[in-house]
Order: sequence, then structure tokens, then C-alpha cells
Amino acid sequence: MSCIFTRRTAAALAVGLLLCSGVLVSELFADASSVRKLQGRLQKAVAAGDGGLAREVVGLLADTGELTAAKTIVQAVVKTRKLGIYDGALRALVRMKEDKVRSWLAKQSRRSKSWQERYFLLDAISRIDDPGCREAIGEAAAKEKNPRVQDFAIDLLSKARQPWAIETLIGLLESFSRKKQLAPRAQKVSEILSASTGHSIETAADWRKWWEGAKSGFRFPGDRKPSDSTGRTGVKSVIQRLKDRDEAHFFGEMVAGDVIVVTGKFDHVENVLKKLAIPHQIVERTKLKDFVLKPTSVVVFNCHSEDVLSAEALEKVGKFVAAGGYLFSSDWELQNVLLKSFPRTIGQGPKTGNEGMEVGIEPSEKNQAHPYLRDVFPRNPFKLEDFKWKIDSVSAIVRVPPGGKVLSLVESTELAKQYGGGAVAATFRYGRGSVLHVLSHFIAQRDASGDGFALQQMLANFIVEKQKWRRKAKAKVKR
Repeated sequence: MSCIFTRRTAAALAVGLLLCSGVLVSELFADASSVRKLQGRLQKAVAAGDGGLAREVVGLLADTGELTAAKTIVQAVVKTRKLGIYDGALRALVRMKEDKVRSWLAKQSRRSKSWQERYFLLDAISRIDDPGCREAIGEAAAKEKNPRVQDFAIDLLSKARQPWAIETLIGLLESFSRKKQLAPRAQKVSEILSASTGHSIETAADWRKWWEGAKSGFRFPGDRKPSDSTGRTGVKSVIQRLKDRDEAHFFGEMVAGDVIVVTGKFDHVENVLKKLAIPHQIVERTKLKDFVLKPTSVVVFNCHSEDVLSAEALEKVGKFVAAGGYLFSSDWELQNVLLKSFPRTIGQGPKTGNEGMEVGIEPSEKNQAHPYLRDVFPRNPFKLEDFKWKIDSVSAIVRVPPGGKVLSLVESTELAKQYGGGAVAATFRYGRGSVLHVLSHFIAQRDASGDGFALQQMLANFIVEKQKWRRKAKAKVKR
């Protein structure tokens, strides 16, 4: 009897467990089914280019709380930049409180092979109060190989205004200070610490000593200028960006002879220099052969329609750069000057058609951290869609030879497909000097909402880097 009772009891318990587990299984299948349905809706929204529907579906995916949903959101952001779902996806991921989701976000920010995805994930986890997320941001600031993502991680620490961020920043300063090549990053971290704490302390060791005594009762200063996570806010002027970097003073220290503008028919860079308050001197193209070029100067060639420079003038330009001069040129000056003054360096491809064109541009993947590109593009790769470059008719396509001596700085995929050369801006060292060449003209790049005056910013950066070079040269002479 007891045996029968036991069997019946066991059977009853088994039935009860099956009923209960059936409910759980049905719920699991319901959640999985919901995610699959939403994934299908998102695919349709993407195919139709419907940003509003895509944003709505992203929110619904987050409501499921499923890890698969979180992965779908991340993939959608990375693959569909033009639908404007970036900000909504950030908010959606922050709403997902499940530990498995947050753990995956932190891990994926380290291991993703796409630097754009790592950037997005860091932006997301910086808004989540979680130890694993904080650790991932600190690790990216210390070890991330992509300079744009690493700078972004450091900026996220500067915005955190939490004791753990100060602790992490001091650790970074200690690490960066040990390597000479990381001196610029160490300087940046030191400046962030000063701005965040209100204290000016020189060495990493002294920062550590101060923090050990101050952290228990530390309070952040009330007033502080917020940093910009994209590297640019709206449409800042070129001068304002330089002021933010504490480099605008270089222009005030210059005299007219520091920048020489060579006249040209199709461009008037001198008008841009006036607006930027950069002292300069104008030289007629036909008189360049008799003009004394000093290697302490920057020479800017306006685009000209024909080759009128004498062999003597072209030789002078080559010697000027070899001695330490900086040369900036645009469009047809590739054939008029660069190919002749600097043979076996940069090359020229075919010329564009008789009508102007507009192409999307982005920084070169390999050279995005080049000083000439500082503040030219927003750091956030998902904000690049609006950046366009206007190319005039019959423009000279730039060829970047293999070997790495000529660096492509700004590129266009559309241009590469159509003409076999996608470089919109390229640079190379020649002797002790530097050359920066751009496709098209200043007069064409005026859309502040699109290119953000990218060309003007490159010219300003080029001149600033020259002034830094002059300072270093003077310091060596004094020694």
C-alpha cells in the first residue's frame, strides 16, 4: 500500500512539476518568439529606411529584457547609421537591468573587433552604474588600441564626476608617465584631474599622495565646464576649438611673414586666414622666384589654372620644404607644384568630370590620430554621415603610392569607386619639412552643418603644428 501511495504521490508530483514547468517553458518560448517577431519588424524598418519605426522597435526589444534583444540593438546601431537610432538605442540598453545583459555589454566593449561597436558600447555602459561597466571603461582608457576610442574612454572618465573615476585617472597618469611616447596622454589626464578636482598637482606620485589623504571626504567642485563627448559641440568655430585646446595663442604670436600665400585663380585662402586672424603675406605667383622663402614659414598655394612657375621657383619650393618649411596646397597645385618640386612622392590620378560633385568623407582608419586631423571630425563615428566634401569640376585626383611615405588623412569611398583614388587630403614629410595637399578648394567647403569647416580646421592645425616645430627648434638652439 505504501508502495502504491508513493508511486501515486510521485506521479502527482511529476504532473504538478510538468504543469509548473510547462508555464515556465511557455513563457520562455513566448519571450523568444517576441524577440524574433521584433527582429523581423526591425529588419523591415531598416529595409524601408523608416527611422521612426526602427526607433520604436528598439524600445520594444529593450522591454523584453532578453540578451538576444540587447545584441540585436547593438548590431542595428552599428549597421544602420543613417536611421538615427543611436540615442534611442543608448536609452534602451540603459533600461535593461538584467545582469546578463550588462555583463555582456561590458565584455563586448572589450572583445568586439569593430572599433565603432566598441565606441558605442562604451557610450552605453558609461550610463550604467555597474562595477563591471566601470572596469571596462577604465580598461579601454588604458589599453584600447584605437586612439579615437581610447580618447573617448578617457573623456568618459572626465565626465563621470565619481570618486572611482578619479582613482582610475590617477592610475592612468601613473601608467602613461612611465613611457615617453605617452607624454601627450599623460598631459591630457593631468589636465582632466586638475579640472575635475580643482587642484593643480604636477606628478603622478603627488596626485596619488594627495588622493590617499583626500578621497574619504572628497567633494567635486560645483562649477565645471562640461566636456564634449564627441570632440566637437555643434558647429564650433575653428578658433573656439583651438581655444578649447589652449592653442589659439599661437596665432597671436605670429607675424605676417610666418604664412606666405601664393596667389591663384581658383582659390583665395587669404580670405580664410583673415577670418581666422592669422597674420600672412601675399606673394604674386610670377614673383615667387625672386621671393626669399624662410624655412620657418608656412607657404600656402592657391589653386591656379595653369603652370606658370619657373624651374627656378619650383626648385626653390623643394629646398624650402627640405630645410624645414611647411607647404599647403590644393587641387591643381598637385600637378603645378608637388609633382615637380617633390618627384617620386605623391602621385596624380585622372581628373573628375566637367560637373562638380559632392561625396561623403571620413578620416583614414590608419591615420585618424594624425595631428592635422584634430577636431576636423567628431570623434563619434556615428556622427560622420553628414560630412560631405564638395569637389569642383575637373579636379585632380590624388594618388597615394604604396610604402607609407605619403599618408592619406581624409578619404571618400565614393571617390575611390569612381576614380580609383579616394584620398581627399594627404600629407608627407620631405626632408625636415611637411606638405599637406587637399582635393578641391576652400571656397567650396562652406557648409557648417555638413563638413563643419573641416578644410579650414586642417589648415589651422597645419599652421599650429608648424609653430610648435618652431618652438622646439628655438629650444634646441638655446641649449
